[in-house]
Amino acid sequence: MKYILFAVLGVSLLGCSTPNSNPKATAAAYDQLKVGMTREQVYALLGPPKSVQPMGDVEHCQIAKWGIPHDVHGWGSWKVTFSGDTVTDVSERPIATAWGSYSH
Repeated sequence: MKYILFAVLGVSLLGCSTPNSNPKATAAAYDQLKVGMTREQVYALLGPPKSVQPMGDVEHCQIAKWGIPHDVHGWGSWKVTFSGDTVTDVSERPIATAWGSYSH
């Protein structure tokens, strides 16, 4: 029984250390985003977005989102709004937890 408990604990801890699927999307990179940057600059800084609106149009999207990497805060997303190819807004949406939301 003791070994089963250790096995379950070990597996659950592995889930807590999920690597960032996009190594470019870091807090340091996000902190460099500024209104007025070009789409090309944003993608070079953060890598490809996790999702875009309208769906499937990465090169002309109005909104692009990147997942906040687990090694920064946990979960949530960074949202970049474009007008044409220029950034008009940058925001962060932290996950709400039982302890409240966590914001960068």
